[in-house]
Amino acid sequence: MFNVQAKHPSTPTNLVFNNIIGSGSLIQGDQTVKGHLLISGECIGNVKLDPLSEDTAVIDASGILRGDIICKNAIVIGRVDGNLRVENRLEIYPTAVVNGDIDYGQIFIHADARVNGQLHCLLEDALPVDVNALSEPVVKKLKAV
Repeated sequence: MFNVQAKHPSTPTNLVFNNIIGSGSLIQGDQTVKGHLLISGECIGNVKLDPLSEDTAVIDASGILRGDIICKNAIVIGRVDGNLRVENRLEIYPTAVVNGDIDYGQIFIHADARVNGQLHCLLEDALPVDVNALSEPVVKKLKAV
């Protein structure tokens, strides 16, 4: 009925997961993963996805990650107790709880999601501007008047 085009690209929803931590499972230790990752169980340790790929990590509604994660794309529906570094796109759904700092390229936080930590954008044009450098020409103009 409605044909509305989103302003932002959506994360692929037709992912084929090469790696699955199933509901009820417990994995301990740091993991290095190649391919899309689905965490429906509990993972204790740091997770790193292949930096040369565009793979996506998904923490499902029943999923818990207790550790840091480094990846290109991520979807958080469950719980993360650790820092996230997502170089491209990060989506945080309404049922999500994130306790940790987030470095991101692009972020979409749905209403009712809970994020406890600092956000830091990785894009170059998002770097803080030196306020003194911007106000200097204005000060010179004011003195000349």
